[in-house]
Amino acid sequence: MIYKLLFPLPLLALLTACPAPDGKKPPVFGPQQEAEIYTAYGTEPFWDLEIGPKTTKFSGLGIDERVFETPAAKLSFNGTRYPSSQITIDITKTKCNDGMSDREFGDTVTVEIGKARYRGCGGNPLPPEKLDGTQWQFEQIGDKAAAAESLDRKSSLQFTDGQMSGSVGCNQFSESYSFENGTLTVGPMRSTRMMCRGILGEQEMIFSKLMATPVKVRFNSDGDMVLTDETSKVKLSRSF
Repeated sequence: MIYKLLFPLPLLALLTACPAPDGKKPPVFGPQQEAEIYTAYGTEPFWDLEIGPKTTKFSGLGIDERVFETPAAKLSFNGTRYPSSQITIDITKTKCNDGMSDREFGDTVTVEIGKARYRGCGGNPLPPEKLDGTQWQFEQIGDKAAAAESLDRKSSLQFTDGQMSGSVGCNQFSESYSFENGTLTVGPMRSTRMMCRGILGEQEMIFSKLMATPVKVRFNSDGDMVLTDETSKVKLSRSF
């Protein structure tokens, strides 16, 4: 004889709503993930967009901030569409250049509010295809934020015509470099020989030691560049 276990509907709903064993909520699949904020912006005129799970905010230069109920997301050709009678948003998976800072993004975004139509870029900035021609600002060296004194002394890192040059905030350095398959290799760095005291000296030593051997290069979702080896890391933000 085969027995079936029957649960009352309220109990069954409670059982199926239980969290995952690790205590985290089960993932929500679809064009919009739960609790995520999608951002986009444009120029001419300047505007900003935030799409949240429940509300969508739109504001701009000379435009008062408006808040809408986030429309239900629908898959569209090569992207996602949020249609409603108040605001319609189209996100297309095509590269977009913001036209100002020369950054590239993975999405092209169009917003329609009434008769007004705005076009811009959305999602995370794309990493550069090559390092040559890029400039960076030190944000973190080792496990500490780049020293305030370093920022005052215009710490920077730039890649120009096969040369890497810059300063952590004290000495100036320069050397040839190669960048292949996510690995940055720099020759013995030539630098000035000023005495660097305190945190500036410590951070310059960490960076010099890091660059003495090939390092791995990755880019995070904000477009920051992270240089790492087995013992240390340096994070830099892109300068435009």
